[in-house]
Amino acid sequence: MMSGRSPSSASSRVGPELLLVVSLAACRSDRSIHDAGANPSMASATVGCTAANPPATARIVLQRRETPIGGGRAYTVELHPDGSVIYEGDANVRVRGSARWAIPRADAESLFAQAACANPGSWKSRYDIGTDDVRALVTLDLGGSGRFVIENNAGCPPSAMLVNQAPAALCDLEQAIDATAGARAYTDCRSDDGGWQYCGP
Repeated sequence: MMSGRSPSSASSRVGPELLLVVSLAACRSDRSIHDAGANPSMASATVGCTAANPPATARIVLQRRETPIGGGRAYTVELHPDGSVIYEGDANVRVRGSARWAIPRADAESLFAQAACANPGSWKSRYDIGTDDVRALVTLDLGGSGRFVIENNAGCPPSAMLVNQAPAALCDLEQAIDATAGARAYTDCRSDDGGWQYCGP
């Protein structure tokens, strides 16, 4: 049953409270992206940057080939602007073999914007610590923004002890690729999968 209160009178009563809520929300907006479950790297990378929508042929590919000490995972995840994901699990991952799925298009486009706004043209083609092992290979086909292939053998997060450390934006992008694609459900093993830190050889 309706109360009979007019919309104008109701709004006049809640107006100050609503303004207070809005003001508090504005003050917390910068911190909310760091809450659990959020993706602060994606939000911070795109603030103040406007990236053109990627063409349908664009793609982002992350290949991981970790050392045994790092868990030994070997897999590839590829994302497209329409949200399609292609996965290939090779070793020490929860799901081996090929898989395909889709994520929301808006999430995929946000990831492409993060990649473009990270200024990958300023990155080196390789970051290493003196070994030949490639822990992560990131391929960015961004259409008009260019094509970039970066080998990150220095690991993440960046360490001040390394001379040729990977930039923080690259590490953030690697994490965002896994998180946005939903790859961790396929790559990260659970305690009931057997093995220690990995799913077996």
